[in-house]
Amino acid sequence: MTGCKKSTIYELMRAGKFPKSVRLNARMVAWAETAVLQWVQDRIAEAQQSTGAQQ
Repeated sequence: MTGCKKSTIYELMRAGKFPKSVRLNARMVAWAETAVLQWVQDRIAEAQQSTGAQQ
């Protein structure tokens, strides 16, 4: 959904720049879809603001 590598997502999480995961079991985690979609939309909005583009 993000286009980011797993290592990048974990790095962003550590920096507080990506939604935290929820542990499902000892070997699986997941993210709330709404939180990830909001993160993507925020990145799009930031990109549009920096280029002066409007949606």
